[in-house]
Amino acid sequence: MLYQLTGDRRRLAEDMGFAPVEVRRAPPDAPRAIVICAGVSGMLAAIRLAEAGIEHVVLEKNVDVGGTWLENSYPGAGVDTPSHLYSYSFAPRDWTTHFGKRDEVWEYLRAVADRHDLRERRSPQWAAPNEVYFSPVAEGPAT
Repeated sequence: MLYQLTGDRRRLAEDMGFAPVEVRRAPPDAPRAIVICAGVSGMLAAIRLAEAGIEHVVLEKNVDVGGTWLENSYPGAGVDTPSHLYSYSFAPRDWTTHFGKRDEVWEYLRAVADRHDLRERRSPQWAAPNEVYFSPVAEGPAT
């Protein structure tokens, strides 16, 4: 988290745009939301919805968060852009290499999920043969 960084690291994080922002809260009658999948973008959506106080559920077909970084475990899998671009602004990481490998990216995403209790908002109700999600938020299946 940014507030844990000090000195040069904090200045670098702020220069890169990793600055704290004020979280706006949704009104009590805000609509509920469904986040499809728990990859990098879905995780971010769920975290921001929670911060805003919007009730939501994350629908994910896999057994854990991470999307591509969970599914692709072939030898040598890794990012093709600088690793720091895979850091959320609210959770910068000191990556071990400039182009991170799959296991480190997935470890990072799992740590973020743990820190924000994402697994508690995940609904594993996925009927793969019919490609239908069943959501406790919506009335009936969402296709």
